[in-house]
Amino acid sequence: MRHFLMSLLCGLWLLMPFTNAWAQRSPERLGRIEKSGLETDYSKDFPDANAIVLFDFGNVFFEYNSQKGFQVIFEKHIRLKILNKDGLDWANGSVSLYRQRGDREVISKLNGFTHNLENAKVESTKLTSNGIYQEEVSENWQEVKFTMPNVREGSVIEYSYTVTSDFNFTLPDWYFQKEIPVLYSELNVKIPEYFKYKTLMKGYEPLSSHEEKMSVQKFNIFVPGQTVSQGMQGSQRVPAQNYSIDAQATTRKWISTNVPAFVEEPYLTSSNDYMTGLEFELSAVDFPGQFFKSVTNTWEDIRKTLIESEKFGRQIRRGNYLGTLVQEIIGNTSDPRRQMILAYEMIQNRMKWNGRNSIYVTKTIREALNEGVGSSGDINLMLVVLLRELGLEANPVIISTRRNGKLHPARVMLSKFNYVIAHVRLENEDYLFDATDPHCPYFLLPERCLNEQGRIISEEYTNWIPLKAPSNSYRMLMAEYVLSEDDQLVGKVQQLSRNYAAYQLKSRLFNDDDYKKYQASLENGFVGMNIQAYQVENLDDLSAGIKEVFDLQLSNVFSRAGNLIYFNPMLHERLEKNPFSLEERKYPVDYGYPMDRSYMLNFEIPEGYELDDAPENIRLALPENAGIFTYQVTVLGNKLQVMSRIQINQTLFVFSDYKLLKEFYNIVVNKHSEQIVLKKI
Repeated sequence: MRHFLMSLLCGLWLLMPFTNAWAQRSPERLGRIEKSGLETDYSKDFPDANAIVLFDFGNVFFEYNSQKGFQVIFEKHIRLKILNKDGLDWANGSVSLYRQRGDREVISKLNGFTHNLENAKVESTKLTSNGIYQEEVSENWQEVKFTMPNVREGSVIEYSYTVTSDFNFTLPDWYFQKEIPVLYSELNVKIPEYFKYKTLMKGYEPLSSHEEKMSVQKFNIFVPGQTVSQGMQGSQRVPAQNYSIDAQATTRKWISTNVPAFVEEPYLTSSNDYMTGLEFELSAVDFPGQFFKSVTNTWEDIRKTLIESEKFGRQIRRGNYLGTLVQEIIGNTSDPRRQMILAYEMIQNRMKWNGRNSIYVTKTIREALNEGVGSSGDINLMLVVLLRELGLEANPVIISTRRNGKLHPARVMLSKFNYVIAHVRLENEDYLFDATDPHCPYFLLPERCLNEQGRIISEEYTNWIPLKAPSNSYRMLMAEYVLSEDDQLVGKVQQLSRNYAAYQLKSRLFNDDDYKKYQASLENGFVGMNIQAYQVENLDDLSAGIKEVFDLQLSNVFSRAGNLIYFNPMLHERLEKNPFSLEERKYPVDYGYPMDRSYMLNFEIPEGYELDDAPENIRLALPENAGIFTYQVTVLGNKLQVMSRIQINQTLFVFSDYKLLKEFYNIVVNKHSEQIVLKKI
């Protein structure tokens, strides 16, 4: 009898919490605020902040549902103050909810208030259903968005909500740091002894305190009536019974105070990768009467789950409906490599991406093909099927986009992936394709995909594959000018762009309206520029570089002082500001792909003048030629030539490289600001 009851106890469906009175509570009551909280002026202490978090409170604990089993409950209460009009965006909130098969996360008790001072009195406006809406992000993700009412400079806003999750393989991520200063942040997590979690601390700001204590948690155990076989003695009916047991629980509290704002600089994947925070992952369960059991998934588990999924693996087993496309490709060429490229271009031209990221199809591939529109999962899994129908070794690769954040190889979690691309192994070479972008050539991956590594999912195996840029971003601008009698520069500019630079420009020059916007933006960026003619070559050939030819007239370039003429020769491609402004950047610089920017000016020195002064030539190289800057001035007779070239050959710079990289750009900015001086003979 005792063994029978204990075996039932081991089933998760038997446990039901007696009470959750042990749950921690927010230090402030929602909807109530003292007048002083609105009167306090934080702008002096935080002159660069647009808003400030007064407190951010999180509480995580477990409840039991008789149908779902153990559920994770996450309660959040946050209060912020808007300091100026640029901080009004913080009045918009969002909550991401995950779902997979029949399990899901559900939000409840979403409430909020905006507090303002009106005639020296606190006036509070409640968040209503009119300010709340839902958005389907992908097959697995839904986003609940809300906008706080009546927000203006000086408002204090606050909101709270509860998320109930069927997933206990992880606990909610928590960020002590945000893009604005945080005065106080606290996270409480209470975990029954049956669950063992790994905790990952990330970011660079230290926490103020971390406490841990043990307590007893009561559970009511309901054992339903059962008929138990007694062997030769027949069977015996055991009536339903209620039991109460005590379980050990660990409560952990993390507090951080006066956390500086996370300042986002260029060349960053996702700020969430580097802001100070906590992540949790279930590593094992340990229930009474059972052996200790590790529950950490393996990549083989992930592979099997996806291959058996109706919206992933089962979709790529079917391809007879693509027969017409297959015959068209085979009729065009028998070369496997050329067939691979034609398959990519065929899906790219036939399908329109709806902007949704997903590793799964949102409909059958046949339906997506007929409709001509789909998610990343619809389009790139369709490409995998077509490649396989051509007899190529093709498989999907699941990835996390740059904005979604980096993957931790040791953290085996399917929920961290949000995108899928296609992989082909041909003649011992690997090819990666994303057919969602109509302007991306077959030999490049969109920048959003360049996020270290992805995971190949095959019917037979799974492994990592690098997501490195296969080419650089190359742009060369050549300008030739003469000085007119009215101090206008008149000339011709040719610009050649290749690889990522060409891809980005072709995306920009999509139609005639974009041509006009592009030329207008160039003229607006250079006061005194007048584009008199513009031609472009190879716009429709995605694989080719793009050539632009401008007939230009520039004014306000020269300044005169006595018999001297001054002008900056960096008429184009001038770097006026260092992209790196932080004294210390604690997170890496990630360019995504190598870059090469070249500029050459040929200028005819006006008759009666000679060169009086010019910037000194320089060649600067970072260690191991990770970055190279070359600047050179040459004079041959009355011909003046200025050349500048910036090469970034290394795509990833760690924080210890930052000072050198910043100084590299300082030298470029300073050199690009130097002037040419002409003297009248």
